This record gives sequence, structure tokens and C-alpha cells, in this order.
Amino acid sequence: MGAVGWIVRQRHPTIVPHPLAYMDNAYGLDISGETMRYEHHGEAQIVPLAQGRMLEVWDELGLAWKWRKALSGCRLTITGIVVDLDEDCTVERFVATVPAFLAVPSRQPALRDWRRIVGWANWALTVRPRARPLLSPFYIKLARLGLPYAIMFRNKATDAVLCAFVRELELGKPLSMRDPMLTEWSEADADAFYLTDACLEAMDGTGSGLGFFAISEQQHRHSSSRPRVCYKLIQFAEALAVYSAI
Repeated sequence: MGAVGWIVRQRHPTIVPHPLAYMDNAYGLDISGETMRYEHHGEAQIVPLAQGRMLEVWDELGLAWKWRKALSGCRLTITGIVVDLDEDCTVERFVATVPAFLAVPSRQPALRDWRRIVGWANWALTVRPRARPLLSPFYIKLARLGLPYAIMFRNKATDAVLCAFVRELELGKPLSMRDPMLTEWSEADADAFYLTDACLEAMDGTGSGLGFFAISEQQHRHSSSRPRVCYKLIQFAEALAVYSAI
């Protein structure tokens, strides 16, 4: 779908300047207010101009699509999330379920219940992406477990993390389409450009490994770091690699 977006951008750079894709789906904004009539398989509809141009390219390439999935409007449900100026009612329902989960007797929810609450929390990250680091302990806790009715103990640490996640959902700002984190950046926009990576344990057993490659017009510099410590969270190691590079 990325290649299809590139074709659309080359064909209609002013009408669809920034086509976006998720898996095999395309989406975007059209604030021009212009519409067009488009016919597909004998059915015609009035659609935003940018969407119509996108559909033209799809038909030229022979991509299969259906009108019931080619939606447009001021209020859409995308992957279960209502994209609108309305309140985040679905997120509020998730927040309301957490007290019941924390009230399970003896702190022993089944693995199935853990997966349900963490899966719902992970879905909420779509509109609150800055809360993602708070879920890392749960990913580790549920890794490599398979029996859905097995008992999984809660403790003060997991309860505190889940409560902190809920506070972020309640008090944090919803993701705005104007948020700078959604801005399309290129290397030319950056003051410095680094490629970084990390591993939790080096092959020689000396601890975690951090690597980064600095690129500039003058020179290319490669460096690595061995903290002599094995970190438990890959997210922490990767963040430390970025920090070390800067």
C-alpha cells in the first residue's frame, strides 16, 4: 500500500499531497471541501475529491475494493475507534472496567482476563500513544503463557502501573491530527541524524549492547557502548542508545 500511496502522490501532488496507509488500507484528510462523482461496479457516490482521485488509481491498478469500506465524513469509526470531535466514550468504558479488574478476589485473575484488559489498553494507545511505555511490564508478564484459564497473580506493582495508565487516559490530551508527532519528517529537517539499535545481551556475555551510527555531510561515525549490565527492558536499552548517540 505504501507503493500505491507513492503513485497517488506522484499523480496528484496537490490534491493528495500526503496519502497515508495502514496495512492494506488507505486514509487521509480532505479539507478542500471539493467533491466528485465516482462510479464503481454500477454504483455511483459523491466523495471528497482526494478520495475520488485515490479510488481512480486503485481501479487503474486493478485493486479490489467495496463502497461499504470506502467511507468518508466528519465522523468515522476506524478499527473500532470513533474519529470525531466527540468525547472518547469507548476509552471511558475501558477506564470504567479497570476497578472491577482490580477488585478480583485474592489478586488472581485468569490469564484470559489479563489478556482482555491488556489488549483493550493496547487498543487505547491508538488515541493515547504517549502511554505506551506504561504497558511494557504487562507485555513481559504475559509473554510465553498459553493456558487461558491459568491463574495470574496481581501485585502492588502491576496495580500501580495499571492505575497510572488509566490516569494518563483520563488526564492526557487525545491525539490531534495536528500533533507535531504526526508530522512527516525527512533527514533534511533534522539537526542531526543517527541510526541506533540495542540488544539486551551481547553474544560474548558482556552485558547489553548499544550501537549508533552518526551521519553528516562531513563524516560518518560509528560507535558502540557496552554498559557491562544486562538490562531487562529492550525499550530502556533502545532509549539509552538514542540518549548515548545524542
